[in-house]
Amino acid sequence: MDNGATMHLAVSLADPSLETGLEFSRLAGFVQKAEAAGLDMVLLADAAPASESEAANKRMPFEATTLLAALATVTSRIGLVAAASTIAHQPYNLARRFASLDVISHGRSGWNATMTQAPREAANFSRPEGFSPNDFRRRSEEYIGIVQGLWQGWDADALLFDQSGGRFHDPEKMHLLEHKGEFFSVRGPLNVARSPQDTPVLVLSGLQESDFDIATRTADVILLDGGLVEGATERYD
Repeated sequence: MDNGATMHLAVSLADPSLETGLEFSRLAGFVQKAEAAGLDMVLLADAAPASESEAANKRMPFEATTLLAALATVTSRIGLVAAASTIAHQPYNLARRFASLDVISHGRSGWNATMTQAPREAANFSRPEGFSPNDFRRRSEEYIGIVQGLWQGWDADALLFDQSGGRFHDPEKMHLLEHKGEFFSVRGPLNVARSPQDTPVLVLSGLQESDFDIATRTADVILLDGGLVEGATERYD
């Protein structure tokens, strides 16, 4: 029975069966085939493991946002969603990076933020002890709010580029974030124009049941493990 719903299809480059090695051309060819098949988006995995034997390195040899930029030049329609850690990046830099990627890709970029703390990752970023689960969750929620706020710092028509009149932007259409929170202090705004798709797509993954509230409030796409699907359906259907 047709209920009016639309199915969206995606593929993840975290699949170890791809065995693409270090060849960008093979990755690009795979994504081009996914685009030709009509898939909506491709998910680019990433991690910053503490040892060379970490499985994530074997699955994805490139930093995900760098790979997204490269794939944007050899595709034209498919959405490109890159994982980027809230531990490995400051929120301002990450927001600026994805805003730039959205301009480069003509409105096809997305950020996959995980609500799960990767083992040993924090040790690479001056936090060998990591964060407690509760601190990590609160920090992630604050981080996501900052990024989304920065993405909305410029109105769509704020940048004028009026050389004759000497006006770069309309000050009334620029909005400072002025965020001062538990973990971060960020003034804003970004020095990147408003996204071609308003804001890059936010994909949330690694959710626990306690994360459903933030996910439904902030995310455009939610990735659920099999065990969480039934509970999420019962709660929000």
